[in-house]
Amino acid sequence: MFFKAKQSDAAALSAMVPDSAILEVKDLSVYYGAIHALKGISFYVRPGEIVSLIGSNGAGKTTTLQTISGLLTPREGEILYRGKVINKVPSHKILQMGLAQVPEGRRMFTQISVEDNLLMGAYCNHNKRQVDEDVQRMYAQFPRLKDRRAQKAGTLSGGEQQMLAIARALMSHPQLLLLDEPSMGLSPVLTKEIMHIIQRVASEGTTVLLVEQNASMALSLADRAYVMETGRLTISGSGSELLHDPRVIKAYLGG
Repeated sequence: MFFKAKQSDAAALSAMVPDSAILEVKDLSVYYGAIHALKGISFYVRPGEIVSLIGSNGAGKTTTLQTISGLLTPREGEILYRGKVINKVPSHKILQMGLAQVPEGRRMFTQISVEDNLLMGAYCNHNKRQVDEDVQRMYAQFPRLKDRRAQKAGTLSGGEQQMLAIARALMSHPQLLLLDEPSMGLSPVLTKEIMHIIQRVASEGTTVLLVEQNASMALSLADRAYVMETGRLTISGSGSELLHDPRVIKAYLGG
């Protein structure tokens, strides 16, 4: 379902970006060959926020995250991270700058252990003592992973793999964490557990940009949120506002 933004929504989407923004996306356009996947989108994320992007399959949510993290190159527009344009910065350099992504589908190294997967998340850090401390910090935050530290990642449950994917990203000490569909394939009980983990990560100082098809989850977590439809941002507001917006309820919340 596609809906046009109200005048107030359009104004919100183009509002002046605060000086404190950790991430600013300006008029971003991305193509897959002749397909115009992102059509001049603009939004921002402030430090300490959880900002959610919701929308149906094919709306452009994953493309947005992949472009921010350097896996795709935009044809037009700018991405500013902490005030620096990162459009042409390689993805591994973006990670070193403090921006990490947890990809859709988790993408574990399935044939190696949980602990080795965590160590892969710290490959940019050559301080062995700090890496060892970070591993222990992840085990304190994710006790289930500690219990399975020697187990091959491919043998974990879906929920455990998602915990490992988040923990692996946190090993790089990100200031901004991009999460792509963290509840995909999980039961309602495990989805709630992942929600609590995201809240805890944010409360400990990591800014979160969350992409989710589970609109209820995404909006419940969000300080602010955007609705994406066919490569455009059509509605914005606080998570609470969008949870009660009749258009969002009808399109995404089963109303």
